[in-house]
Amino acid sequence: MRAEFLVFVGADQQFYFHLQGNNNEIILKGSESYSSRQAALEGIESVRQNSKVDEHFQRFINKANEPQFRLVARNGEIIGVSESYSSKDNLEKGIEAVKGNAPSAPINDSSTNTKRQDVVAISIKGESYDIHRGSNSVSDIKKLGKIPVGHNLVLIEGNKMTVLNDSSKLTIKGGEVFDSTPKSGADS
Repeated sequence: MRAEFLVFVGADQQFYFHLQGNNNEIILKGSESYSSRQAALEGIESVRQNSKVDEHFQRFINKANEPQFRLVARNGEIIGVSESYSSKDNLEKGIEAVKGNAPSAPINDSSTNTKRQDVVAISIKGESYDIHRGSNSVSDIKKLGKIPVGHNLVLIEGNKMTVLNDSSKLTIKGGEVFDSTPKSGADS
């Protein structure tokens, strides 16, 4: 069997991905949940790019005193975590498996088999994006719409515009329209 990325929806209705090796074992788990399928696919693309650089693999000993590794992006953000290994040799084999498979592994996307009523469309700066209905963080919505850190997300409801706090949550019903504005004192 060939290695592949698995994209799926968890019990919390969030999107996740794992890289499954040729032996059907998970060799890398995505480091976070994603509020949209598109964001999970962007996480996979980040793994593909960063897995080509050995310096992006952080080797460490976990709390159980076992070797483990993290894959980090150029900005230092953790994008994937390995299982625990029984030895440093096995850890290095795991890293080699990620390096050898991630750049070209196909995507097996079971997230599209979920109940579609849980996924709705929103508009961010004139572009349509799929996102889970229900509670979503403003920071996740900004990531989805590629809104710069130095900008606020703005909810547009008719003639009313509401600037949203990055640390708040928002209940998405579908059809919401968002824009962005530079934060006070931020460069545009």
